[in-house]
Amino acid sequence: MMDVMTTAPPSLDLDREDLVEDAERLRLATTRLARILRQETHTGLTPTQVAALATLQRMGAVPLKALAEAERISAPTATKVVDKLAEVDLVERLPHPDDRRVTLVSVTPAGHDLLAATRRHKTAWLATRLADLSPTDRSRLLDAVEVIEHLVAPDAAGSASPTDDIPVVTTTATGTGTATGRPVKSARTTKTAKEGTP
Repeated sequence: MMDVMTTAPPSLDLDREDLVEDAERLRLATTRLARILRQETHTGLTPTQVAALATLQRMGAVPLKALAEAERISAPTATKVVDKLAEVDLVERLPHPDDRRVTLVSVTPAGHDLLAATRRHKTAWLATRLADLSPTDRSRLLDAVEVIEHLVAPDAAGSASPTDDIPVVTTTATGTGTATGRPVKSARTTKTAKEGTP
């Protein structure tokens, strides 16, 4: 069984039945859409493996511990995921330029290509569904997307993202690199990494 780290749910005013019902509808709808999109990957990878690959693309070359923390999974689970991705040449292990005790994990060109193809396929599937909507419904949906984007954005108080405190190593074409205090993409990371999702 996969060992997943969880956090306590936020406090909620259960007297607000309308709020709870709206939240339940939103949760169900977004969960169903996410499940459908996962099924549209057709990569032969598990959802956990695809998510880890996308996270590595976003973060750049990082230690295994950093990946585990970002994905909120245990270190042993992260190791198994990386092993599977490495077997099919989607990620590679690199020596840390400053600490030989640390091994970095980085996405390979094949991994970048797979993520790009996956995103194109998901976008195409969504486009076909949008084409079936009336102009009015499409407009309403896009208005809702703006609200959802606001909901999932970092809060106004400036809470840190899972990768804000993780040192990331940038690698150059010669394989050397430096550790920084903020996420910086490796030389192999493409511009699609900013999407942060598969």
